[in-house]
Amino acid sequence: IIFSTLCGVFLLVYDVTLRPFPRMPTRCSPGRGRSCSPQGERENGESMQPALKRARLGRRFLGFRPDERILVVGESDFEFSARLAEMVSTGSGITATALKSHAECLKTFSEAKHWLKRCQDLGVAVAFWVDCEVYEDLLQCRRGPDFDTVVFTFPEVEDAEDIPSGVPMNQRLLANFFFNASRLLAASGRILVTLKQGWPFEEWKVCLAAALCPFLRLASVHPVPDDAFPTYQPRTCTGTPFDLDQSVLYCFELRPSHAELAAEGKLTILPAPPPHR
Repeated sequence: IIFSTLCGVFLLVYDVTLRPFPRMPTRCSPGRGRSCSPQGERENGESMQPALKRARLGRRFLGFRPDERILVVGESDFEFSARLAEMVSTGSGITATALKSHAECLKTFSEAKHWLKRCQDLGVAVAFWVDCEVYEDLLQCRRGPDFDTVVFTFPEVEDAEDIPSGVPMNQRLLANFFFNASRLLAASGRILVTLKQGWPFEEWKVCLAAALCPFLRLASVHPVPDDAFPTYQPRTCTGTPFDLDQSVLYCFELRPSHAELAAEGKLTILPAPPPHR
């Protein structure tokens, strides 16, 4: 009896004081628009990312102008580009591109046919098989002067086997995109990237990826949804819809020294470095 009692006391002490504390349960939803975070952590805002905190200090996105030359990369069903054209009342200055082929877009996204028709009606130029990691792909989309704005909404690689292996792949995607897109900007141009907050998206280090490009600097950060930013239904590369809540819009601009090169048309002829790996 004494031995059993001592064993019981020892197990109780171990359970209370020595056993490793269990990990907080997580709630994960599939799709790139869903974040996986400790239960209750994101809801109370205590672990909100610094970028989102800065975004809520009163900054507002200034929106788009009808006369802007805009390049959209990484389209899914082309709803964003159509909504953007509706917002500025014309699509004549918008070029919308997708990594997939025309047939793949129609097969993957049930509404693609509708939104492609809407883009056509509004005058949006559409291109397929455009890889933003390949400079020549973006260069062939330029129809005249350099772009005032390049937009990449919710970037994500398509061929990651799982979330951990996708982190370095998405970091590389962003780094190569920033370098290629920045060389097509007008002197006062900007690059806009939307991204969900929380894990694993914070691991993609979007600001660090931009900092690897010698031409760019972070100009501002804004919460999304925003009245001046198109409201639409974003989708993953497999067609799964997700919401815009707790998303952030990053705005990058050319550094002054490189804005001068852009004004002289010299950024596009600079030699490209080896792709980030």
